Amino acid sequence: MKHGVRPGRSRADLPRRSLVEKQQRLVQRLLDEILAIVLDPEVDDERVGPLLREGVGLDRMRAARATRQERLPRDHGQLAMLTAVRLAGGVGFRDDPHRVHLADLVSG
Repeated sequence: MKHGVRPGRSRADLPRRSLVEKQQRLVQRLLDEILAIVLDPEVDDERVGPLLREGVGLDRMRAARATRQERLPRDHGQLAMLTAVRLAGGVGFRDDPHRVHLADLVSG
């Protein structure tokens, strides 16, 4: 492994990956700060919000939320993929009324 590049990975991916990893570390650090305040038994419930807004800072929390990636559905996109395959390739049960053949899509 030369210069920290894993086999199968492009050197062009390095700047993007390092930026993503840096963002993940910053978000993790922010989460640690938030949890330290929220879980502190010495901090009354009424003080949690103001401590988060003043101590951690709304700008940091908003910036962390802005960098989030869209989450996959709970099935990790597999249902949508199976539906697309079924519609595109005619995969399905013989009597399935939704079964579509690829030739029908192309000629349609």
